[in-house]
Amino acid sequence: MSIVSKALQVIPVAALTAFAALAAPTTVLAATQTVVDSAPPQPRIENVPHRDGYVWASGHWEFNGHYWSWVDGSYLVEQRHAQWIPDAWEADGSQWRYVPGHWQR
Repeated sequence: MSIVSKALQVIPVAALTAFAALAAPTTVLAATQTVVDSAPPQPRIENVPHRDGYVWASGHWEFNGHYWSWVDGSYLVEQRHAQWIPDAWEADGSQWRYVPGHWQR
């Protein structure tokens, strides 16, 4: 077997392995919870018109490790027999835990 044909067999396997290694941390990070030591700022008031068939998912504050930034709200397609529970920051002792918005049946 020539060097070129061996390389052609090894390169795709190495590329897939590298891709899997890069993709794995994303999954781990998505499963972690955000906990911070300082309270978030007061939520901003968002005046939005009613839209039939949609619910408003209000905006929320995110903490990036250095400062707070506001994430604007958006319309979500209404889900039958479900209620939208908005994103929230809950006090947990002296810390604050982020609870992502979700549908509750």
